[in-house]
Amino acid sequence: DAQESRGLGDVYKRQIYGTMSGAKAGGDWPILGAVLAKRLEVLGTTLRTRPLEYKRDLVQRFCADGLLEGFRVGELQSAVDAEYRLEDANEAHRYMETNVSSGKILLRVR
Repeated sequence: DAQESRGLGDVYKRQIYGTMSGAKAGGDWPILGAVLAKRLEVLGTTLRTRPLEYKRDLVQRFCADGLLEGFRVGELQSAVDAEYRLEDANEAHRYMETNVSSGKILLRVR
């Protein structure tokens, strides 16, 4: 849970093989039962706290592995939830604050 994770380092792995309450498990994370039933793997990360060198290396590997080209030719796509005109940035921000989006929120500058 969130309190348990406060003392952890930057990289942490936790494996859960089952729960006493079965599919009703979840607590702070209600989809845990579905994740376990489907044997899904969930990876969470953020770049905000990572050093600039780490971010540079990540971008270089992204390009070297051909992922950028995959987006260019349409083999890969970003999940876009909503698009707003730049003039509507306040509305886009309000939507972002609702925390209901399931993809990127884009601002169109042209």
